[in-house]
Parts: sequence; C-alpha cells; structure tokens
Amino acid sequence: MTLLLAMKPNEHEFKVMGLAPYGKEKHGQQALEVFRQTLYVDGLDFKWKIKPTDSYFWFKDRLEGTRFDNIAWALQTWVEEMLVKWVGNAVESFGINNVLISGGVAMNIKAMGRLASLPGIKEFFIPGSAADESLAIGSGLCLYDDLRKDHDWAMAAEPAIASLYLGPSYDGEAELEALAALDTDKYEILDRFSDEDVVERLLAGDVIGRCCGKMEFGQRSLGNRSLLADPANPYIKDKINLMIKSRDFWMPFAPIMLDTYQQRYLAGPDVNSPYMTIGFETTPEGYESMRAACHPADHTARAQILTESINPAMYRLLKMFSLKSGRGALLNTSFNIHGKPIVTSPTDAIDVLMRSALDGLLLNRYLVLRK
Repeated sequence: MTLLLAMKPNEHEFKVMGLAPYGKEKHGQQALEVFRQTLYVDGLDFKWKIKPTDSYFWFKDRLEGTRFDNIAWALQTWVEEMLVKWVGNAVESFGINNVLISGGVAMNIKAMGRLASLPGIKEFFIPGSAADESLAIGSGLCLYDDLRKDHDWAMAAEPAIASLYLGPSYDGEAELEALAALDTDKYEILDRFSDEDVVERLLAGDVIGRCCGKMEFGQRSLGNRSLLADPANPYIKDKINLMIKSRDFWMPFAPIMLDTYQQRYLAGPDVNSPYMTIGFETTPEGYESMRAACHPADHTARAQILTESINPAMYRLLKMFSLKSGRGALLNTSFNIHGKPIVTSPTDAIDVLMRSALDGLLLNRYLVLRK
C-alpha cells in the first residue's frame, strides 16, 4: 500500500498511518471490503479468505478510483480490526490481562491506542524501539536465559531498564570545542542562563533544539535530542516545517508532557507511555493546550508521558513551562534535518543549527541564540 500511494516501501509506512485519519468511512468502505476479503483472524491464527496473487497489482486493480486518503483509512481500519480481535482472543484464550506487544506492527501507535482500551486488559505496555530490532534483543535475552539454566539466574528477576537514555553524553569541554565553529556575529552564546530563560524564548515563538544528557535509544526523540516548541502556538507547526523538518502536510508532531497532566490532557486508557508508543484521544483542554502537537484530523496525540525520575532536567524545564504558561506539555520532534539522522553530539547539533533556521540551541552548559 505504501508503494501504491506513491511513497517509499519499508520507509514511509508511518506516513500511511498518519494519512489515515483524513479518510472517511463513507468513502473508504469499498476499499475496506477489499482488505477484509484477504486476511482474517480465526482464534489465534491469521487465515486467508482470498489469497492475493501478489501484494501490489491485485490490490491496485480492486482499489482503482478510491482516493488516496480513503485507501489509507481502510488499511488502518483493517489492521486495527484484526489486531483487536487477535489480542482479544489471546487474552480470553490464555486467561491473561497483562499485555506487551513488540515487532514492527507495534510501531502503529493508532492501533496500539485501540488495544490499550480493550476490556479485560489490566496492564498494557509498548516498549521503546518496539520495531523489528527489539525482536533481536529478545532473542539474545532468551538465549542468555537458556545458557544460564544450570546457574542460579532468572530473567524475570532482573530489574527493568530504567529508561532509554542509553547513548553517549558530552561534557562542557566538548560543547565549548564545538561552539568554536559558530560565527559570533550571527549567534549569541550564553554560559549563564536558566530554565526560565529558555521557556521565555519558547513562549515568544522560538523553536529550540535540545542536545543534553544521554542520547535516546530507538526511533523516538525523548527530549534529549529534540526540537522543542510551544504546542499552543497555531503557527509553530508551519514554522518548524519551513525552517528544518519539511514534513508532509498531513503528518502530525507529538507532545512531551508532565505525568501530572495525563488525566487532564489525555482521554481513554490510563496506561503508561514513556516512549511515545501509544496514540491517545485528547480531552478538549488537552487539544487546546497542545494543538500543534496533535493530529489535525482526529485530535489524537502520540504523547511522551514524562516522570521526574526518568529525566529530571527535562522535567524541570517542563515544570517551568507549566509555571509560566499554565500548560504542561511541549511540542517534541526529533532534532534533525529532514531525511538525515538525529543529532548525536554538540558538533552535530551546531551543524544543524547553522544549516537550518532554528532559533536556538540548548546544550548542557550553554544556550545559543540566533541574533
């Protein structure tokens, strides 16, 4: 379907998901029936009604004349239907109520939001970096468990990974060396500043790149290698796209929020989502407070719910933003130029600052502002 919609297979599947809420049931129903004719869930198995002769032309012939957004809607709806039935059957069949999902389809945050709301589920969790690479991590753990059977060790007794801030960090000396590349006629470099100073720039409409602490593992920027902005600003999404991101017009950004605001801003299941892996419905207050970080079509939010113990420095910045604005969330998107990797080091961050129109850069010990 990614190729059929003129996107890049194995790269732009998330764009198909982002496009889906723009489709309408009235106009996508015929396409949905095409998908329903193929795979279906029988108990715990996936079976064929009609097995397509190929994965492109068979669908192309049957979907001819259906608009692109309605095809995306139908595909997303079909995936959600199958997963809801499959997981529901598993919960009933095995008598379990704690569910964790991993593998590529776990990256479908819309479907994960549906699953989190299923009756009978007590705890629901999607790990960070829940795509196919997580299966390799699990295989390694299982092998280690097998090899240690004769020893007094059990995987279940091991403590959970506290957070995904597992990458490199950089000290003030490395930051100072990287800052030497900046033209001081164009940039102001502050070594004395506060969270309040940063928040004032955000409330003034600036977009600030944050390169602090340890880098995140996985596909999501979780505050330490992020672009931050005021999500209530109605113009900020277009500004970010023009200055650096160049995202497709239908693709939403996402919020990072204080855990104390979860009940106020997010409707639906009361589950933990520290890694931006679940799509939530928003309350009216939540949507108004973080409109630019929600999906424009259905007002859902792929929220990172932050607790103080996981990232104290980012939490303090969010608390200061809450104190100054009365709102407990910021727009958070990955710190990179469109199509390029997320920044790792202060040198990377400064390179992106100079090659884009970012308003500023927050490092551990320095705040850089464009003059």
